[in-house]
Amino acid sequence: MIKNVLLVAAPSMPFHLQADSPRDQISETIPQPLGLCYLAAVLQQNGYSVDIYDPHIECLNTRTGHTDADEMRRQIIRRINDSSYDLLGISSFYIYTNQWSHFVAAVSKDKNSRVPVVIGGGYPSLLPQDALEDRNIDFVVTGEGESALLDLVRGWPFSSPPTIDGLAFRDHEQIFLQPRRNFISRLDELPFPAWEKANVQKHMQFSGKKSLCVMTSRGCPYSCTFCNSYESWGRKFRMRSAENVLAEVDHLINRFGVEDILFVDDNMTIDKKRTLDIAAGFKRRHITWRIVNTSSTHLDEETLTAMKESGCNQIAISVESAVPKTLKQLRKPIDLDKTREVVGLCRKLGILCRICYITGLPYDTKEDMLATFRYSDEVRGDWNQYSILVPYPGTDIYDYCKEHDYFIDPHLDLSHFTIRRGFLKTEHWDNDWVKNTTYDYNIRTNFLHNYNITEPDGNLEMAVELFQHVVKFNPKHIIALICLAYTYHRKGLQPQSQELLQKAAQLLHDPQVRDVYGKYLNLDETVVHFFNSWLSKQKDVHH
Repeated sequence: MIKNVLLVAAPSMPFHLQADSPRDQISETIPQPLGLCYLAAVLQQNGYSVDIYDPHIECLNTRTGHTDADEMRRQIIRRINDSSYDLLGISSFYIYTNQWSHFVAAVSKDKNSRVPVVIGGGYPSLLPQDALEDRNIDFVVTGEGESALLDLVRGWPFSSPPTIDGLAFRDHEQIFLQPRRNFISRLDELPFPAWEKANVQKHMQFSGKKSLCVMTSRGCPYSCTFCNSYESWGRKFRMRSAENVLAEVDHLINRFGVEDILFVDDNMTIDKKRTLDIAAGFKRRHITWRIVNTSSTHLDEETLTAMKESGCNQIAISVESAVPKTLKQLRKPIDLDKTREVVGLCRKLGILCRICYITGLPYDTKEDMLATFRYSDEVRGDWNQYSILVPYPGTDIYDYCKEHDYFIDPHLDLSHFTIRRGFLKTEHWDNDWVKNTTYDYNIRTNFLHNYNITEPDGNLEMAVELFQHVVKFNPKHIIALICLAYTYHRKGLQPQSQELLQKAAQLLHDPQVRDVYGKYLNLDETVVHFFNSWLSKQKDVHH
């Protein structure tokens, strides 16, 4: 019988992989354990004792913003060995961190082989058979996990193979996957996530503001070829009522002193009336809010104005490509002209607008990709996220690449599944060209041509926020340092600007920095001239 459950968030950093140079540096992203907090709330509601352990946030060095992987392994062993539990649940958020999940499972089985280990999240939902090849893992919950985990805990130990929606398991050396037939239809009936079980204060400290994430809907009605979100959440769009969402916001304000909400839905603004109702509710609560993903299709001036007036200060729009034929092949329902209009409205209203693009798409030629880069430069989002395609197994685009023999290595190493690496070569381009071109346009559009620092209608406060984030996680990014110094200079903050310029000058002695960024320091760009002029003055002073 199970009474005590330990839920562990697998660290969201590569297990061994280290960046070879500053351009390969991946900012440490520690997702708040929203899914685990939902699971904990449901289990507690049904009488079970639950603890959440998030080793990545626990081991984070808040001064440097980085984590020592070896020390984290040691702490995971100590924590699991010191814990008392009857079932261990693992959340494996990113596919490239699968090794951490297997490490946690092995530590648990070494402690007590009779305690069942169950894993859920992005990695096992995509590859349940791969997860179950590890004898230390007993069950996989694919996708939406609240009902499945509760049924598993209630039914353990099983006298016969369980029949639980979305559960995968091993029986007599054979792997079985129960198909998912049902999803939670009434999301308002779920208890609010049990954030009190997580290290809320350190998560908020990591985010730089008193912010927690909220999910207001599940399910995606679209069928983009690169995404398999529907496998986890279904194709039917299910949403919580505005009243229920705002009640959760009140709970987070009163319990944890939250001052900012990050909405992490796949499709936050599909229903305009609900969006307006949520905005009206925020207007009375006087805190800020952000949206991590939305489509320009569902935004207009009325909606954006209401959002801004109620405290929304940031959105992210997924465009993926600016090539109509590519969008059609992606089955991506996006209107490029409407996106231009929405970005312009965001600029007018003062809402920070991130735009997401995918490079290295197998449908593209070099010219197609360059057209997308040119579009991103013309539209002038506050930040452009260029992600090299990660062809996840189980997606249509993965099958397309397989069929056309586009994979560089047919034996995919999951630990390399990041948006910086690239996995493909086609008859039109190779992976090195994609990586180099993507990085080059990232430097040009996000830094050297960032309209917030180069144009009269730019927003210097937004620029500071964006560049500070880069500098915090990649201290060798000399271009980010110079851009931040220039922004401080424009704001009249000369001591802060001088300090950063001196750091940038010191980095010029680093061979890695010169190798990656040297060519950009010779360009005819405003920010580069600012830095080089400062260097010349320093030489004159010392002579």
